[in-house]
Amino acid sequence: GGTQPCRTLGAEMTEVLPDGRIVVAIDPSGSSDEALMWGAEVAAMRKVPLILAHALPAPSARWDSQDITPERVRAAADALMRAKRDDVYDLHPELEVHLEVTTADADDAILTQANRAAMVVVGSRHRGPIGRLFLGSVSHFAVTHAVGPVAVVRRRVDDRTLPVVVGIDTTREDEASLAFAFAEAAARQVPLHVVHAWTPDIAVGYGVFVLDSEVLGMLRKDAERAVEEAVAGVAEQYPQVAVRTAVVEGDATSVLVDASGEAQLLVVGSHGRGTLGRLLMGSVSTNVLHAVPIPVVVVPNARRAA
Repeated sequence: GGTQPCRTLGAEMTEVLPDGRIVVAIDPSGSSDEALMWGAEVAAMRKVPLILAHALPAPSARWDSQDITPERVRAAADALMRAKRDDVYDLHPELEVHLEVTTADADDAILTQANRAAMVVVGSRHRGPIGRLFLGSVSHFAVTHAVGPVAVVRRRVDDRTLPVVVGIDTTREDEASLAFAFAEAAARQVPLHVVHAWTPDIAVGYGVFVLDSEVLGMLRKDAERAVEEAVAGVAEQYPQVAVRTAVVEGDATSVLVDASGEAQLLVVGSHGRGTLGRLLMGSVSTNVLHAVPIPVVVVPNARRAA
């Protein structure tokens, strides 16, 4: 059952909250402000609690020289969290908002929250000189280690009629990201665009082999059929969602970046496995996170979650 709203601050959450909560990691630098508002919109749309989470920094030797005490840091954090909560209430007064300020390590804190949440929302930092986004260490850790969906939000999209876009590679590992994308499109009452980046995969040995147009056409039809089959099973559960599928020739990162230009949300899967896989997360997911300015949700596949 539900619980009463918890609107006080504590080192640890002391009550059991219902499933489905949205957790937003709060960064005092302000880089999480767009993530906070986006997460609040999602929580209001889903009618679930919103958790604002912040991990206090570990004491530093520099604190003594600046007359900074743990008590002062905690007081500043409490004031920050109350201000962020008030920002949410200004737009969503009906929303159930919980605050958590913890002394745990930031990475441990975000993983603890991720294991209990429907989705974790993190911000991204400003663009660098080469136009790429910087996730920040906590955001990167959340994306690469969380067992549930993680949204990375640089800025929200004003046009709420734009579709949700999901990128798939036509393997069974697409099921989680497809299901998430369909649910988001249904909740937002917008179409879903399913995009598959396609490059002819032909073993040519050591010679030069040029495919004629007929063979290319057959391979493309095979790819289109695979996309339709991947979508069909999930689409049956969401008959209200208008679905458009597209097989686009090109590398996956470029195709998804282009597709995101006319979308309010991009959903991608994460196929990283093991320690190295977690660090790399999958080159497509990583590249997309650095290149796409709209909100991106990374959905781990079933193997990674297990």
